Amino acid sequence: MQITNIVVSGDLHQPLPFTRLPELPARAYTYNPKTYHGAYILLAKGKATIYRSGKYIIYGLTSLDGLAPAYKELLAILSPIIDPALASPPEVRNIVGMDDFQIEIPLSRLIAALDHAEYEPEQFPGLIYRGDGGIDIPA
Repeated sequence: MQITNIVVSGDLHQPLPFTRLPELPARAYTYNPKTYHGAYILLAKGKATIYRSGKYIIYGLTSLDGLAPAYKELLAILSPIIDPALASPPEVRNIVGMDDFQIEIPLSRLIAALDHAEYEPEQFPGLIYRGDGGIDIPA
């Protein structure tokens, strides 16, 4: 299976002073309050969205090994305007994987046999599995 996207979220445990965003390198962020209330941070691998509340989302990663470096990079970029020591590491919220099993799978029948799974073809053409196990991210 190929991982196509990993989404994680966390909390910096402090409000983000968006008025200080210009202190960051200009190419590091995009913020247009007319378009969206969050600011976007471009990472070496992936992207992040940050909010005034201190909440953040990192997305666009394709490997769990990339989570810790992306988180550290986010903190390094924001360090001129926040205290990185207050931040808590991200938690995995979503992993999107894709594979071709080379056979037709009747998802409507498969869903009946699985716990923690959803299949709503009108909403999304794939099966969504919501496992109950957590994933630890190394700091």
